Amino acid sequence: MIRRMIRPVAGTVVPALLMALAADASPARAADDAPFVTPQQDVDVTYVIASPDPTIPSVHQRMRWSDHARRQRIDPEGSATYMITDYGTRSLNVIDLAHGARTVIPAPGPALTQPGQRAAGNWSRGATMLVAGQPCTVWQDA
Repeated sequence: MIRRMIRPVAGTVVPALLMALAADASPARAADDAPFVTPQQDVDVTYVIASPDPTIPSVHQRMRWSDHARRQRIDPEGSATYMITDYGTRSLNVIDLAHGARTVIPAPGPALTQPGQRAAGNWSRGATMLVAGQPCTVWQDA
């Protein structure tokens, strides 16, 4: 399995680092001992995705979240395709600008956790730092 390190680029607003969700639900826990699944405010983040192989260059991916619209847009660097997940309609829109095509499918399964919910699983709160002037907490799957 190839693991990629993801870090936000300076100059972006990041309310929290988004981490992969654990598959198992955890027993009762304090309300704040797990990360939110989605940002709690509008954000525009560019991630640098570094390969563990130093001969493979890093790539950038832009992620935008609209808290009011409950939509997430992901734009991979250098791609004519972007994706919008609409949490209100539970749909995934894939827009291919090169071919003038738009595909709309149901969001991936019933596991699409609604905004404002904490991630399931066992989490460990890591360091808190300022990124682009915003508090940012690193969460690790425990």
